[in-house]
Amino acid sequence: MNHKSHSITETGPDLIPSGRYLDLKGGPLDFSSFRRLGPATDGFQCTYDCIYVLNDPPPDQEKRVAVLKEWPSGRIMTLHTNTPGLQFFTGHKIPEKTVGKQGVCYGPLAGLCLEPRQFPIAVNIPGFPSVILRPGHIYRNAIRYVFSIEG
Repeated sequence: MNHKSHSITETGPDLIPSGRYLDLKGGPLDFSSFRRLGPATDGFQCTYDCIYVLNDPPPDQEKRVAVLKEWPSGRIMTLHTNTPGLQFFTGHKIPEKTVGKQGVCYGPLAGLCLEPRQFPIAVNIPGFPSVILRPGHIYRNAIRYVFSIEG
């Protein structure tokens, strides 16, 4: 995975943002260059649940914020958005033997999610981008997933 962010929202044990940002550089949540997701060689369990702060999101136009690559097949998913945040979480809370499409069973860490969004409880945190829509204003949210194959 690769993303365009330098920080995440700090959260407490309840995963509610505190209003502060944490620097990512060089840490386990830094995906500024491609890195494999999955069981890490250093023993780090790949359970993620964080909100990346997208740098200078253009309010009226989308920009590329994340790229996922599946190396054996060459499949690529590129995500474009104009939202200020990107929630990234793995399926670490998927119950064992969850039945999905065509009867396939899934369990913990069987997937991941990239969810463009506003910041949770932003209405209560003055430093977060506003989520208030005033009368007469228009809200536009752009999210585009592009799928391709690396040749």
